[in-house]
Amino acid sequence: MKEKINLGIIGLGMVFRFGYLPWLKSYLRQPWVELKAVSDLKEELGVKYSRKFKCDYYKGSFDLLKSGIDAVIINSPNWTHEELVVEAANSKLHILCEKPMAPTVEACDRMISACRKSGVLLLISQMRRFNPGFQKIREFVMKGELGDLVELNVNWPFFIPEIDKSPYKEVLSWIERYLHINLAERYGSWRLKDSRSGGGNFLDHGPHIIDFFRWIAGDITHVTGSSNVLVKGRNEDYTKCVLKFKSGATGYITTTIYDFKYGLIGKAYGFIRGTRGRVDFTLPNPVRFKPIRYLKIYREPDSNLKKVLTLATLRRLGGKRTRLQKKYVFKDQLDYFLTTILGKRRPHPVFGDEDFAAKGEDGRYAIKIVELVYKAARSEDPRWLPVS
Repeated sequence: MKEKINLGIIGLGMVFRFGYLPWLKSYLRQPWVELKAVSDLKEELGVKYSRKFKCDYYKGSFDLLKSGIDAVIINSPNWTHEELVVEAANSKLHILCEKPMAPTVEACDRMISACRKSGVLLLISQMRRFNPGFQKIREFVMKGELGDLVELNVNWPFFIPEIDKSPYKEVLSWIERYLHINLAERYGSWRLKDSRSGGGNFLDHGPHIIDFFRWIAGDITHVTGSSNVLVKGRNEDYTKCVLKFKSGATGYITTTIYDFKYGLIGKAYGFIRGTRGRVDFTLPNPVRFKPIRYLKIYREPDSNLKKVLTLATLRRLGGKRTRLQKKYVFKDQLDYFLTTILGKRRPHPVFGDEDFAAKGEDGRYAIKIVELVYKAARSEDPRWLPVS
């Protein structure tokens, strides 16, 4: 069993900047982990962060994989994941791969197969499992406090305008010229139009919610949905997904990047409805990966008097606010990844020794559901598609 992990990171864009940078330097003070190398095609980023963390910089990702590291975080665009994961597995490296896992189920299968063959750990960064709010909801479900689940519902809107047209085009050009900030590049504009990604906004954000729903409600039996391109030239930028669960629950997911109420930051909000209660939640800043601050729980009053008064006055049931810890979800996920490799992972306060992080098979499952939703959306007569 290793006593220290030499870590490499591929991709220093938005996920690295917002998900890792706020806490990474202090985390690396622990004696059992060292950041040995970083890689990014943009040399200025690679040099900047290699100096900050006193590690090596490789412009070529495959050079980093051969640099003597033990584990790698892959934050590059999803169409690069398969080749990098397979090469990392062949080099006997443990892998934490950003989501979406890959553009297709077939690519996911090849990634999983390579990691199994080499006996290395493959985690997929469906890091909402480390969000204290989602963990608390799962705790409620596990303890039966919501009863049988009836409905799971999440709406995740942004507003990204037609940045290739006036006045947005001129504003972005001015910002880049005088402030030296390429906003389109910084926020990953390849997600909008690059056909290599295999899909649009639902492929980008849907796996988080699909994985969360499955984590608390179990396997999905049937899928349907609709999808549209609201801005010409983009990949899909509006999708409505409907899920049937083996448990009998129904799930609804709406994603869009063309909702005029919201801005670039966006907002994800939803509820879980059961036969004994309901939980409402909001992710206040999903772009910066801010966790849920509190949950609001609604239940039937516990005393007969309160039940009678509620009925007699036709009052709406008051919800109870539950505040949650402030956490860096990427930090908890990375700690889980590294301590699992080292054999020193600590039990979770609620889940104990359960191996609950998203594995390659979980990443594949989310991609399978996305593919089925897109298939249903392309059909002239969309029906329920079975999840085989």
